[in-house]
Order: sequence, then structure tokens, then C-alpha cells
Amino acid sequence: MLLLFATLTIKQQVNAQDTVNIQLKWKHQFQFAGYYAALKNNYFKDAGLNVKLIEGESNIDIVDRIVKGQVEYAVSSSEIITDFIAGKPLCVIAVIFQHSPYILLTSTKSNIKSPTDLVGKKIMATSKQGWTEIKATFLKEGIDPTLLKLKEHVWDLNYLVNGKADALSGYISFEPYMLNKMGIPYNIINPVDYGVDFYGDLLFSTQDYIKNNNTQVDNIKSAIIKGWEYAFAHQEEMADYILTLPGVEERGITKEILLQEAAAIYKLAEPNLISVGHMNPGRWQTILNTYKQLGLSPQNATIDGFIYTQTPIEYKGKFRMVLYFSLALVVCIIFILGYSYLLKKEVRKQTKTLRQTTDELLLSNAELEKFAYVASHNLRAPVVNIISLMQLYDRNNPASPENDYIIAKLTDTTKNLSNTLKDLIQVVSSKDVNNDLQIVNIQQVFNEVKESISQLIIETNTLINCKFDVKEIYFSHKALTSILLNLISNAIKYRKPNSNAVIEIITLHTNSGTEIQIRDNGIGIDLDKNGEKLFGLFQRFNTNIEGSGIGLHIIKKQIETLGGKININSTINIGTTVTVNIKTTFNPT
Repeated sequence: MLLLFATLTIKQQVNAQDTVNIQLKWKHQFQFAGYYAALKNNYFKDAGLNVKLIEGESNIDIVDRIVKGQVEYAVSSSEIITDFIAGKPLCVIAVIFQHSPYILLTSTKSNIKSPTDLVGKKIMATSKQGWTEIKATFLKEGIDPTLLKLKEHVWDLNYLVNGKADALSGYISFEPYMLNKMGIPYNIINPVDYGVDFYGDLLFSTQDYIKNNNTQVDNIKSAIIKGWEYAFAHQEEMADYILTLPGVEERGITKEILLQEAAAIYKLAEPNLISVGHMNPGRWQTILNTYKQLGLSPQNATIDGFIYTQTPIEYKGKFRMVLYFSLALVVCIIFILGYSYLLKKEVRKQTKTLRQTTDELLLSNAELEKFAYVASHNLRAPVVNIISLMQLYDRNNPASPENDYIIAKLTDTTKNLSNTLKDLIQVVSSKDVNNDLQIVNIQQVFNEVKESISQLIIETNTLINCKFDVKEIYFSHKALTSILLNLISNAIKYRKPNSNAVIEIITLHTNSGTEIQIRDNGIGIDLDKNGEKLFGLFQRFNTNIEGSGIGLHIIKKQIETLGGKININSTINIGTTVTVNIKTTFNPT
């Protein structure tokens, strides 16, 4: 009876709340599934709220609508901090995406793979949709944004094909998949790869509105968080629901597209690691510091007032406070008694997890120490050589034959230093494949790799036979390219003298996912002698054949980062078989 009385009292309070509007930043898709779930499951209604979701358009200035009071709440990205710094009284209520989804896409035909390659090129982007953090990426790389040709976005992916744009901004959760469906090969330039890791989608309002509507804000936030938790747990159901919303099917959106988007958004939100809606003031400060360092913000700017702190509900009357406290105490006691066993079990589980994490950290530390040693060793030699050669250089007689010899040696040494740096950069970035997950067509990737080394294949008369029982996998395009390129190149380089290389590549279904096998008829590897250092950094087993000794190390790290395994069987003068096992939840159609 007391519990019913308390519930009715709370209901009477929240029912007094007015109808509110939430402005979405884009058109209906899984990007806003948590808001739809809160509406569909009456989470807003249960809190006494009548909420209207307003679909976004490319020409809508969301911040302007909020400031003018045309809507009470809106969804945007972390770049609204620039509006806050400029004096607009904004306040972030909850962060949904822990990582920004904004990326740049380029056609593989253009060979544009980094921010540097885009100097003087046409970039299609929207100033209020991710351009600030993309701009920060160029600044991080020391590139003046005025050297870029910025064009207003028209949201047509065909612009990459017809050359009307060299790069397009987009969402990592949507555009890459659509390009795959269209059969357009592409490269991704991700700000995260260049040290720009900002928050993604978030809910915000104005400081005055929040100050005057604390209870409503808390109820809105709670309903949306509950909606996102439901959406992540019921992705297929929410995909079906989104297809019923106005204009979704008319835009060619299918359930398959929505589920692919859902998987990508889950990774951006990380609900398995971080509570939905959580934001860290320290991380906001880091974002602001990045803006300051890059000259995008005044040095005296602060985040004071920018982050919403949820306020407890204030109840009138001492009796009501005592009543609620007593009810809460009774409920706590029941939970404590009922779940004590489960808590103990969970503690044991977490302790075990902590031990495993500690072991992984120790292993990572050992790998880091080894990398640091190898890096310093490989860099020291060419640097010392350059210093020695410069000391021998005769500045009083620059045209002497001795100086010509020294200049030639300096050129060779500098080239070696550059190659070493490239190798080290490859090693450092070898684990950075989680942000590249997508549905990958294996035949397409193989064709790209084959084309990139076509001259080598022709010159060596290499025969490559393929049998792809598995056509597509949910995997990193970057990692699969690296795997095929390294293993095919190795098979060709380590072919038998006076014999043509024959390579067989097959894909198979397994209980846990997909198996890729690459077999060759080459000279083989002495596993008894070299097995333990097979995947070591800068390990080479045949000094007569050119190589850097990092290929197998890199692909092993990439495969293991994505939860897979690699195994090598080899027999001297018979050949080598490399088996890659990939875990995947994607079922090819």
C-alpha cells in the first residue's frame, strides 16, 4: 500500500511535465534507435512525457533551433563545443557514442590514403556535421586547411566514382557498407588513426532550459538511456520498427543495412564497457585542450557549465522524505539478501578476469620493450652513419670527388632510414583494425591485391588458383588486404629456384567462423630451427632474399586483435600452408 502511494505521488509530479520536442541530427535510421525504443515502449509516456521526435535534414542548423527555443532537446556531435566556446549557452546532457563515427572516404583508384594526399583535392563535407574534427585531423598532420578544396555535401556516393569529389565525409556505421553494396572500392581516413578521438552522438539543450526543468531533463535522460539499452538488446526488432517510419524504405534502406549499422554503432557506443549516457569531464577537457593546441579555440576557454550534472529530485515535506527513504531501505535489504551469493560469484569471476588482464598487460609491456629496443637499434645505425658522413664532408671544396661519394652514401643512408621508419610505422599501426570492420568481399580484396602486384606475378610466371566457398566475411578490409598481400608476396619471393610458384587460396566454413588457407610449393621453412621466432619482429630466415622481416609479425597482430588465429605448417623443399581462422557472426547470403 505504501509503495503504491509513493508511486502515485511520483506520477502526479511527472505528469505535470509539458510536451517536448527532440530534434534528430539526420534522417530516420538505426543511429537513433534508442530514441525510437523509448517512444515505442512508452518509456517517455511512463515518465509523464509527451515526446515528439523530429527528423533531421542537411539544411537544418540544429544549434540554432535549440538556442531559439524551437525545440527543447537535440542530438548532435561533440563539435557543439565550438558553439559553446563561441558563447552559445549549450549544455550536454548525455553522450551516446563514446567515439565519433565521422570519417573521410576516398576511391581506391585515386590512391588517396592519408590526409597529406588530399592537399589541393576536392573534399565534400558539411560544416556542422563532422568537419571540425576532420579539420583537426589535418591540423594534427601539419596541413593548412586552406590548402583543401572544401565543397558542400550533397550526400551522393557516386561523386567518388565520377570524380566530382576526391573525398567524402561520412559515418563509419553507414557509408562504407553502402559503398560495398554499390561495388565501389574505397579507402577510409579515420581521425582516430591520427589522434583525434572525440565523442560522437550526444543529447543537449540550453543551460536555461535545463535549469528550469531539472526533473524533466532527468526523466528524458533516463528514458533515452533505457531506450538505448533496449535497442542494443533487440536489434532485429528495432530494425523492423525503423522500416515502418516515414521515408525509410523510400531511401532504399533495408533490414540488412540497418543491422549492419547497428553492429557498427554498438562498437561506437561500447555499452559492454561503458554505461550508455556516460561522459567524462576529463575527456571533455582533453577535447577542449586539443582545440586549443590546434588554434581552434581561445586559450582561456573553459568547459564550465557545458556538462550537465544530474540533480536529485526534491520532495516536499519531511514525511514524504522519510517514507521514500524507508521504502528504499527495505528494497535494499531485500536485494542484499537475495543477491549476496550472486555477488560473491561475480567477485570471483571479476578476480579471474583481472588476473587475465594483468597477464595481457605484462605481455604487452614485454612486446613494447622489445619493439623499443629493435626500433632504437634499427634507427641508430643510419643516424650514426649520417653524422659520420657529414663530418667527412669537405665544406671548403664542395665539388670534390670525395664529396660526390659522400653525397651518394648520404642518399642511400637516408633512403634506408626512411624505409626503416615506414616499417616501424607499419608495426605501430598493425593493431589499428577494429575501426575498419565491415562486410568484406574476399574475391574483391583478392583482385585488388593481385592488381597491386600484377607485375611481380607476370615476371615470375606465378599461378594462383582460388576457391572461395565463403564469399563474404565481417572483417577488417585493411587486415584482409594485409594478410593476402603479405602471404602471396612471401609465397612468390620464397619460390624454388628455376621453378614457377603455384599458389592455392581457399576459404571454408568452420563452426566458429571462416578458415582461409594459402598453400604454396616453395622452398619451405625449417620450423624446428625457426618455429619459435616465426612471427618475431624483424625476423628473417633467408638473407639471400630481400625483405624487412615484419610481414608475419604484422598480420599475426592484426588477426589476433580481431579474435582470430594463424598457424603455419611447412616442409623444406615441399612448400608451406598458412591457415587463418577468423571469428565472424556474419552469415553470407
